[in-house]
Amino acid sequence: MLFSFFTPVIKIHKQRNIMRDTDLRLVRYSTRGVALSLVIFGLAMLLGEYYDRLPVKASVFAMGIVLTTAIRAYYLFRFDALYSRGPSRWRNIFFTITIISAAWWGFMLANVTHEIGMTYETPLLWLYTIAFFSSCSHVFSPYKRFYKFYMLVTLLPCSLVAIFSFNALESVYGMVMLVLFYLLQKQGVSQGEAYWDRLQVTYDLTQRANALQAEKISSESSLSNKDALFTNLAGELKTSLREIMGSLQLLKLAKLPEQEEQLVGLAEQKSQQQMYMLQNILEFSHISRKDILLDEHVMDLRGTIEKAITSISDQVYKKEVEIFSKFSSDFPIRVKGDPERIEQIIVNMIVSASDYADKGCLLLDVEYAADSDAQGTLTIKMHIDNPIRNPEVEQQLHDAFRPHYASDMSQGLSLAIANGLATCMQGGAGANYTAEGHLKFWFTASLPTVTPANPTTQNVSKLNGKRLLLYKPPLIIEGEYKHTLESWGFIVDIVYEYDAAIMAIKHSQNSSNYFDMVMIYTRIDNLEGVALAKEIAEMPVDSSVKTQQLICVTELQSKSASVEQLITMHPEIELIRKPIEYKQLRKTFKHLLITDHASAQPLLQEDFLTDKQVLLLQNEDIDRTIAEVMLKKLGCIATTVKTIEEAEEKFKNVAYDAFITESHIDDVDIENFIGSAKLASQSIHKNGYIFPVLGLSHHQEDGEETRCLQSGMDYYIDSPLQIDDLRAILRRWIGRAIHLSNTK
Repeated sequence: MLFSFFTPVIKIHKQRNIMRDTDLRLVRYSTRGVALSLVIFGLAMLLGEYYDRLPVKASVFAMGIVLTTAIRAYYLFRFDALYSRGPSRWRNIFFTITIISAAWWGFMLANVTHEIGMTYETPLLWLYTIAFFSSCSHVFSPYKRFYKFYMLVTLLPCSLVAIFSFNALESVYGMVMLVLFYLLQKQGVSQGEAYWDRLQVTYDLTQRANALQAEKISSESSLSNKDALFTNLAGELKTSLREIMGSLQLLKLAKLPEQEEQLVGLAEQKSQQQMYMLQNILEFSHISRKDILLDEHVMDLRGTIEKAITSISDQVYKKEVEIFSKFSSDFPIRVKGDPERIEQIIVNMIVSASDYADKGCLLLDVEYAADSDAQGTLTIKMHIDNPIRNPEVEQQLHDAFRPHYASDMSQGLSLAIANGLATCMQGGAGANYTAEGHLKFWFTASLPTVTPANPTTQNVSKLNGKRLLLYKPPLIIEGEYKHTLESWGFIVDIVYEYDAAIMAIKHSQNSSNYFDMVMIYTRIDNLEGVALAKEIAEMPVDSSVKTQQLICVTELQSKSASVEQLITMHPEIELIRKPIEYKQLRKTFKHLLITDHASAQPLLQEDFLTDKQVLLLQNEDIDRTIAEVMLKKLGCIATTVKTIEEAEEKFKNVAYDAFITESHIDDVDIENFIGSAKLASQSIHKNGYIFPVLGLSHHQEDGEETRCLQSGMDYYIDSPLQIDDLRAILRRWIGRAIHLSNTK
């Protein structure tokens, strides 16, 4: 043949049975959707305006689709007969016909877009095209030359027509389609190579087994091969997912129609779920090979635990499960350990524990026992007061914590990972039913103490004597709430009845001993506290009597109509999100009862980042584009470079406010590079300002954050980038650098 879409290169390409299975896989997929394009086109013409405007063109396009579909169907349904006469010939003819069919569809889509723009049926045809190519990449990608032409002849015409339409919305659609082509092409290359690699590995193992005959591959070797495959596949998929999530972030910044915005949000949510699953697979692989590398950081242990609880709380609340935490009184201020892995253990176990809860409450009982002056054991017990219990569930829990249990990806993998990570921290994990019928999940970890508990530092002198009315605190943590609030200096009264709360407020206002604060705790299943807050706010009182109100609600409750109406009518009422973090609550009380709101000024104005000069060193085009667009969206003046040499030339001549660089650069002494960058920054700024260096990672390798910080970088940013996180990080570190330069 003069031209072939597939040329055998490796051994398995010459194995007839392997190639037949690959072609048969393609045939089965194509057969299921052979007439789908015709159906979608007909539906679009029926519902839209194109056929009414240009019936002749629409009919010609329909006939073209029918003709190409019929020819493809002939080669699909007569596969067995035609394939046996010449596999290569069948493959080349089928690929040629398929590309002609795709080109016809691309020409039709470009013509429809040109004639009526992104209106009526055009978005439907575009959406179908995007969905089709996204779903077929895993099947067509083994034949990467064919797959590239197949996408190119379909996506390029409509993209160019949309981009050069000089209409903003159509141009955005066109650019998104080009980005999609690039991502799918890159993903297809990875999937195709992984597919042939997997078959090659299988073929080689089979040949070796036949040659050695009686020799068997040991279970440990088999597990090692599986883990290596998991690692390679998951790593490639994570890279593609990160790029997709970054592109979705850019789409979110654009002004999209409501429907498209919802689709982008859905795509981002599903991508995050896939990322979480891949991370679990990689973690499980590391645990299986016992090559976990733990970072060692001095951390706020309570803050780390509360952060993990907060990150997963919305998912737990959606199951109508209340989540609470209770910490022992002698809990340390600082310990040394790996905060990300501790968060991962907690999140994995909370997600799994909540799946076994039938509404009710999930309580985290957190303790830290000092084994010596420098070492201690963290113990977290998760109690479920209304668990699901049957023989099947009990067997699941028994199996889930076995070292290599992973047949149930939703439960066993998460719990096995939690157990493996806890074991690496010289602890363990498990689950059992208590004598009272409660279900208890638990884990332990050994963590060195850095700063032990210091109860004398809890009291806030300006809160001493302040009276607080606490309405309906959760019974299971009422004692800790009261003890904590009293340790801060409050005089605490607790009521559980609506009428009792009203009477207490009225009585206090008629005396000199009025309440300074009313804290109302809501439940998931009702917002009775909102009505109470409204009635208190509308009570006629002496202007000298000021009672602040604080309502504890979930994120979902804060967006309800009743809560939004209350805040609109009474903006002086404050909301605090559940689950309540220790520092967050303390900061809120100080803000409401101590800070002079009238004179208080924000440390940094909202437009603080406007015109701030940021230098960005990033080699990969997509990652650089995503970061650059976000920086410009924040108001920064972004300068991008691809190489170390370009960066060194830039920061020697321009007074940048911040420097964002790839965290991993091959063949470069990062420590010396960062040191010279900071010296150049200090010399070019008149006041000796040293810009913060922020490391941007897209690989998330073990120990990456530690290596960044040890090299002299000030902070580590993990991808995919979130614009709100980037704003907070830049405000924090540029503000800190300004403060340090002003105090010199």
